[in-house]
Amino acid sequence: MPGKSHIVFSAFSTLADPRLQGWATLRGQISAGSPSVTPVSRPAIARTLPDVAAVQAGLWRLLAPNNRELGRSASVYSSLGSARAHVLRLQGLVAEMRATSVIGPSSGTHGFCILLGETVVMTNGRWFAAAAASLEAAAATIAALGEAVVIADAPVPQNGGPRKQAEATKILSW
Repeated sequence: MPGKSHIVFSAFSTLADPRLQGWATLRGQISAGSPSVTPVSRPAIARTLPDVAAVQAGLWRLLAPNNRELGRSASVYSSLGSARAHVLRLQGLVAEMRATSVIGPSSGTHGFCILLGETVVMTNGRWFAAAAASLEAAAATIAALGEAVVIADAPVPQNGGPRKQAEATKILSW
C-alpha cells in the first residue's frame, strides 16, 4: 500500500534564515508572474515578511510519500500552532479550492497558486516546463492536501545555528 502525503512544519529562529529567505524569494517570483491572480488576492503573496517574533516564525510544506515537495504555504505564520491550525482548516475546504497558473522567473517555466475564494493559500515548490503541467500538479496537490497526514507536534525552534536547529526541529531542507 502506498504511503500518504504529509504536512511538515519548519520553524525559524531568525527572519534572516536562508531557508525562510528562499521561501520569500519563490513567493516573490510567483507574485510577479501571476497576472491571473486577482488584485484582492495578490497582497496575500506579495506582502513582505511580517514583523513577527523571530523565534515563532513558521511555514508548512506538503510532501508526497517519497518526500518530494508538492506545495507550500503561501504565508509565513507567527507561530507553528497557527500554521498547524490553518492547515487543518484548509483540509476541510479542498472542494472549494481552485488553481491558477503563473509564469516562472525564466523563459518556459510555470508554477501555480491555489486559492480559497480570493486568497492564495498554497503555491508550488518547484517550477514546471508547461502551464498545463503546473495546473495538473496543482490539482494533484489539492487532492493530496485533503488526505495528508498532519504531523501532531510541530517543531520548536532551537538556538545554535542552522545545522543544530535543523536537527533539533526535524526541518527538511528545501
